[in-house]
Amino acid sequence: MDNETREMFGAILNKLDTMDAKIDRVSNETTAIRKDLNEFKSEMYEFKSEMYKFRKETNERFDHIDRQLRFFDADMEHMNNEIAENKRELNKLRNIK
Repeated sequence: MDNETREMFGAILNKLDTMDAKIDRVSNETTAIRKDLNEFKSEMYEFKSEMYKFRKETNERFDHIDRQLRFFDADMEHMNNEIAENKRELNKLRNIK
């Protein structure tokens, strides 16, 4: 081989080495991105699970409060009926005199 051909092959080999290095960096970056993405997915699944638990607990608490308010409303209605009955009886007693 002549000198010019050797220089050309040397330049080609240098370019190939540079391209290999760049491909390796891209491959490493891609691997790192995949790792980060998988960690992010895991965190999101954990967060989603926590949110479902929070939602369930919140709904259970609101259901409990709703039941308590219904009982309170029923008790208040019962008390109002008793008060009205007592007023009627007092009026009857006053009218008897």
